[in-house]
Amino acid sequence: MKHFLLGVFSVALLASCSAQWTPRALSDEALEHALEAHFQEREAQGFSGLVAIYAGDQRVYMSTHGYANREQEQPITESTVFHLASVSKQWTAAAILALVDAGQLSLQDTLETLFPESVLEKTRSETHQITIHQLLTHSAGLEDFPVPCSQAEAGTLNRDRFLEQALQVPLKHPPGHQFSYSNGGYEILAAVIEITTEMTFEQALRHLFFEPLNLTDTGISPERWDPNSIAIGYDQAGQPWGSLHSLFWGDEGPLWCNRGSGALLSTVADLHRWLGALMNGERLSDWAWQQKQTAHISEGAGASYGYGWSIYQTRQYRELGHTGSLNHILEADVRLYPDTEVMIIVLGNSGEYPATEVLAPILPTIHQWMFNR
Repeated sequence: MKHFLLGVFSVALLASCSAQWTPRALSDEALEHALEAHFQEREAQGFSGLVAIYAGDQRVYMSTHGYANREQEQPITESTVFHLASVSKQWTAAAILALVDAGQLSLQDTLETLFPESVLEKTRSETHQITIHQLLTHSAGLEDFPVPCSQAEAGTLNRDRFLEQALQVPLKHPPGHQFSYSNGGYEILAAVIEITTEMTFEQALRHLFFEPLNLTDTGISPERWDPNSIAIGYDQAGQPWGSLHSLFWGDEGPLWCNRGSGALLSTVADLHRWLGALMNGERLSDWAWQQKQTAHISEGAGASYGYGWSIYQTRQYRELGHTGSLNHILEADVRLYPDTEVMIIVLGNSGEYPATEVLAPILPTIHQWMFNR
């Protein structure tokens, strides 16, 4: 394990007693010890990946664990490219908002007004009034995967055929009725982006975000990176599993079952740059940024969904975040606390100890620091 702790800060512990919070000092050394001990233990249990904490432009903590390629004994570094899975949804949502900012879309546009008649005539009429807002908030009533997500079943699908198949599946509930998580909804949003911009989904993201923000290590197509820089996935038994490009790639590139919902790859540096750009209004208007971080619909269990990520609001903090997982192997957990500009990024490539399970035990310690900075 490689471990870095930068900066000097003080941390206080908030303890509850009869609903009264009393701070208790926690030294920098104690915090460092807690973080290092936690992640060393998780690495011993099989975690392979990277953990980073930022406060604005300052990198507060970073640790790397395990190997990007075990067969070549290639360790994970800060430059390793990881699969983001459903963390990708925040880019899809941001692209839609950028097109709304530009006057090319409205959040209340319906599929009936967005897709050609040649597609609509082969779909269920009940889907035609689904709005962009409902797709963004998982309230359109779509199945999670209306099209099976494998090379065998989706490898030859083009965009129109995907739309026809996805919108032939009966809805789970009327559009706008309730929250029901749907990767398929974000695939349909990717189709909206392609049709509106007359670009591929990746080309549109490159035009809107990657190039203006100099996100040189974020994208989808494999030729963007040196193949040796991409973390390979290892299954729950520690055996090589593969990557998006080997398992979820078809005739037209990323499959039309995870193109808009989970196909992006990136590095920790690009993720930090991206989150900072969102907070600083570099590519979205103030209105769009507010829409993105608004709790539009309840998910239950204390969470709401904004545009492209979940929102948790407590007395102490507001958290915007999303986890992502390809078969519980290639995983990501990205959280943003906009009121404090704190960002937590966990990226992983092993099913032996999934990256989405790493944070929970140590998150109270991180919150202690964050609330008393």
